[in-house]
Amino acid sequence: MEIYRNSYSGDAYFVCNPGLPNKAVVSRVRFTIQDADSDGAVRDCALVRTYLSAAYAGYYDVLASVADTGIVQTPGIIRKVDSSIAYPTVDNVSFAYFLQCRLVSKNPTVGIYGANVTYSISSANG
Repeated sequence: MEIYRNSYSGDAYFVCNPGLPNKAVVSRVRFTIQDADSDGAVRDCALVRTYLSAAYAGYYDVLASVADTGIVQTPGIIRKVDSSIAYPTVDNVSFAYFLQCRLVSKNPTVGIYGANVTYSISSANG
């Protein structure tokens, strides 16, 4: 399913839970996006974690991110990848994890087809 904006009142973020198991080790994050509009862009695609502790509320870490498409670029449907993962071991006790992309367009030719998180988990942890 493709996700895109059909009205425009500023930028819009798409955010979802990747459902990562505790103690999994993330090795790659991929986003499949579409940008066929010279007035639009897909930006800030990332795997992010936020702190669950009240003492650190509002703090977050970007684990992986991919380059934005540009306003005048129209690369079409593309896959963007990041394999340089910060904080690769999932800790669901201390953090909440989410995938995000910012859509800068009202045109249905700018959107997100999907995202994949590749991880491994040992039999002792899974």
